Amino acid sequence: MSFDLVETPASRIAMHSLTRISARYLLVATIFIGSFLSVGLSVGCGQQDSPNLADEVKQLSSRRFIDREQAMLNLIDQGTVVIPEVVKQLEQQNFEGITRSLHILSELTLSDKQGFRANGVPRQSLETLANSDHPRIARQAASALDRINVVREADAIRGLTKLGARYNRVYTRVGADSRYVQQIHLDSGWRGEAEDLYMLPWVASAEELLIEELELDTQWFEIISRMRKLTSLVVKRCPLTDESAKHIAKLTSLTNLDIRYCPLTDNGFDSLHPLKKLAYVKLYGTKGTKEGALRLQQAIKAELDFRLGAFLGVGCRQPPAACYIESVQPNTGAFKAGLMVGDIITAFDDRAVKDFNDLRTIISGHRPGDKSKVSITRIGVPQTAAYNKTEDSIVKARVKPHIAGVVVEEIPEDCALFKAGLRKGHVVTNLHLVEVKTAEEFQKVLQDAPLGPVRFVYSNDPKEMVIEVEFGEWD
Repeated sequence: MSFDLVETPASRIAMHSLTRISARYLLVATIFIGSFLSVGLSVGCGQQDSPNLADEVKQLSSRRFIDREQAMLNLIDQGTVVIPEVVKQLEQQNFEGITRSLHILSELTLSDKQGFRANGVPRQSLETLANSDHPRIARQAASALDRINVVREADAIRGLTKLGARYNRVYTRVGADSRYVQQIHLDSGWRGEAEDLYMLPWVASAEELLIEELELDTQWFEIISRMRKLTSLVVKRCPLTDESAKHIAKLTSLTNLDIRYCPLTDNGFDSLHPLKKLAYVKLYGTKGTKEGALRLQQAIKAELDFRLGAFLGVGCRQPPAACYIESVQPNTGAFKAGLMVGDIITAFDDRAVKDFNDLRTIISGHRPGDKSKVSITRIGVPQTAAYNKTEDSIVKARVKPHIAGVVVEEIPEDCALFKAGLRKGHVVTNLHLVEVKTAEEFQKVLQDAPLGPVRFVYSNDPKEMVIEVEFGEWD
């Protein structure tokens, strides 16, 4: 006569969390008693062979508790070699067998030796099962992964940072938006080995992975492809190959992809077509063509910025304004050539530049190291002055449009603006806090201004210049 123990879901979940020593003592005692009771049957019949792996996995669904428990503990002790057979028989197991099978995979995944920093096989098995067509298996596998991630994430972050990775909260662009995200940053300070990379998929809170200036291979991206919650991937100056791009295509949650100065070709671009959630893509200094980039854009319907990789180093006013330089980054081609804040770019290699979009389009067709000639208007240091508008004030200045505003063609000495310091050839950029671009706007602002001080901003020495620049690379 035999009986079974009644087990609750809570007891099953806690089963292997109980002290292994207690379980071992119970197991040894039970086996000893069973052996003693069956000694008579064994005499004369010879010692029976130990069960093979397939039979032991089947025991996970046994009616006898002791058989199920002994099989589970033995399978855990054997390590990752049992995984294929456990997975193979999973759908044939009863509810108890499924729970114990997934518990075995969970224990192997949590093992430092077998699952955390080894080859990732136990975790991969759970990830595959979490996408199973079998609802109960998929549900339990996904739940197991969630519990394991909570346990292991902090350990993984500590392990990665100890080896030179940086884990920070940064403000970055993700898709069409910019926001704070948790970022893992790997650069030349990374001191880890191949097996240490298997800690990366455990950091479920990481939304962005930035890798730069590292000698990586396809194995890197095979591991990175398991970071299924990544929304942003940035790779700079790394030997990223077309084969690696196939693994990047498995990161189906990506909304932002930034690849700079990597030897990716059109074949690599084509491998990225499955990434339908991508909203923003940068491809700078790759080996691909504009045609390949356009095919990718048509496939993913995302905003795509493709450039050969040249970087000038200026920030300019946004269209429809003229291409005013508002910032110049240190140690860039623009800085070394002598471009200055306030300069207005009017042409590049004899191609007209109406606004910043024109400039970006022209630069995108250049590579680092290329040299070009840029035409600018330098209006110099702005001057501020004012005249006192009264009922008797007379403004007789005649102006015409200029790239920076309006330029004074004629101004008699009895003009109120002349008395305030304005002269022929001066360029007025702002009048009574209003930018003026035409003679009509100039006259209207003067007429509408109230009585009293009317301030204006002008340049007294505008110059047309041509400067040679050499392009660098994007950081």
